[in-house]
Amino acid sequence: MTDRQTLHRLIEDLPDSQLVAAEDCLTFIQHETALRTLTLLGGELPLYDTDFYAWTQEQAAAIRARHLYALDSEHLAEELEGMARSDRRALGNHLKNLLLHLLKWAYQPAKRSPSWQDSLEEARESIEDLLEESRTSMEAESRRQFDKQYARARRKASRETDLPLATFPEACPWTVEQVLDDAFWPEAEGHG
Repeated sequence: MTDRQTLHRLIEDLPDSQLVAAEDCLTFIQHETALRTLTLLGGELPLYDTDFYAWTQEQAAAIRARHLYALDSEHLAEELEGMARSDRRALGNHLKNLLLHLLKWAYQPAKRSPSWQDSLEEARESIEDLLEESRTSMEAESRRQFDKQYARARRKASRETDLPLATFPEACPWTVEQVLDDAFWPEAEGHG
């Protein structure tokens, strides 16, 4: 018995409530096979490769309509993983910039300016926006990245301020909670 005959026998045994979905699935499989064949023969490329925005709208509509057979699951999985990586990178960058400006704020008090204060507030707001969308996992990620981003911020602070690297503590002198607290404006030990 061929795969097609097996599939038709399975469909015949389905209750009427599931028959429409099964028929749609068969139509989709035939459509996908035709698209793959066209692509292999040099025909038109899939929408994902030619019009990403249209592809996203098509996929969203298929999800809302619960047409799971119409989903481009491989590309959807790639895009979701890419979104997570992008959020992690954004969190790391905002955290590094926040730590950099806190170091400069603490160790160059004579150069404090409204633009430094704005930079601190913007970094905190950006981190807060990321945390609002994924509080538990992003908070854990901020703790995982904290030491690495502090080390990067410390090196960058030394370059930007022309102060020796040893000026800045090797380990961050503040907690994650302090760094993210809008009311926290640090003073360096021995200053202020």
